[in-house]
Amino acid sequence: MDDPRTTRRRYVIGFGIWTLIGLNSALQWVPHRIGTGAEVWAVGLFAFIHTYIWAALYPLISATTRAVARRSRGWLVTIALHLPMALLFAAVHLGTYYANYLFFKHFIGVDYYRLDLAGFVGAFYHGSVVFYVQIVAVVFILDYRRRLKEKDQELTRAQLRSLKMQIQPHFLFNTLHSIHASIEEDPATAEAMLVNLSDFLRKTLATSEETEITLEEEIEFVRAYLSIEQTRFRDRLSTAFELEPDSRRALVPALLLQPLVENAIRHGIAPSARPGTIRIASSVQGSELVIAIQNSGSPRPESRARGSSTGMGLAHTRKRLETHFAQTHRLEVEPGSDGSFSVTVAIPLRKRSAGREHEPTRAQSEGAPSWHAHKGIIPTAKQSDC
Repeated sequence: MDDPRTTRRRYVIGFGIWTLIGLNSALQWVPHRIGTGAEVWAVGLFAFIHTYIWAALYPLISATTRAVARRSRGWLVTIALHLPMALLFAAVHLGTYYANYLFFKHFIGVDYYRLDLAGFVGAFYHGSVVFYVQIVAVVFILDYRRRLKEKDQELTRAQLRSLKMQIQPHFLFNTLHSIHASIEEDPATAEAMLVNLSDFLRKTLATSEETEITLEEEIEFVRAYLSIEQTRFRDRLSTAFELEPDSRRALVPALLLQPLVENAIRHGIAPSARPGTIRIASSVQGSELVIAIQNSGSPRPESRARGSSTGMGLAHTRKRLETHFAQTHRLEVEPGSDGSFSVTVAIPLRKRSAGREHEPTRAQSEGAPSWHAHKGIIPTAKQSDC
């Protein structure tokens, strides 16, 4: 269901468009009618009445056009079905317009056209049919654009599902292997990993059909992922979040950051016996949302080389950014001289409307349980949030 603010905005825009059409008609009619003795205000009034009658009929014409499109099998059938509809709607428009003409003629004393019914039909009926055809063409164009947008959204959802299918088996294998290895030696750690894994999967389901979420929601997803990795790496992994408040409501493609964070752990933390830090920062810079992910570095040169290549995480991220934003984005990869590695993503700044700011996710609306709250288990790894 559309957001009420979106619906109101659509009606306001529609009213504005029809008003501009009426104004254009008035400007065209004035030079032709002034010479007949008609007053300027009467010319403008009848131009707007003529236009607003079509505006009132537009929803019916739009519904008729879509119904014909669903039932027709080719252009000839479409034309054959629209022909009687054109005659009908032209008659309805002309009848309503003529009724207004008679009202002004007999009750206000303005005889604008000085025509009887036959002359009125002869003068305007063909124009009404043409106007109906123009409206149908506009509906066709708008529906075509809507279908293209829906196909693009479906493609984005398919790419997201494909990304999840590639991420999750690999990630689940590693996590379950770690849980299995910890069951006998450290049952508390194994239990904490199971809890964190359930939380991670719950958040995955919550975004399964969403192509865009707020950065704050995306960060919660990343936190759930990092909590599992922190249980695995213990004191070797710490995290830091530096998120500008103004950036938290910005919209980002769902699952944008997780592959990048996984890359940072695989190539920056895992190969090293030393403690490392994953740092995630976000800021609003003009009309862009800028997100940076940095790991503190790996002592192994080959890990840095692999990390700077176009692996699965970076390749998927590039492809998804191109799908969402075409050329209006940046993805910068920068290896540091100290072995650190950073990835910076810059995308157009868009924010969720205030009316949807507290809209629940699907999992929340279905009452999905919070396992952290139920079990009372909190990961013991180091974590900071600036």
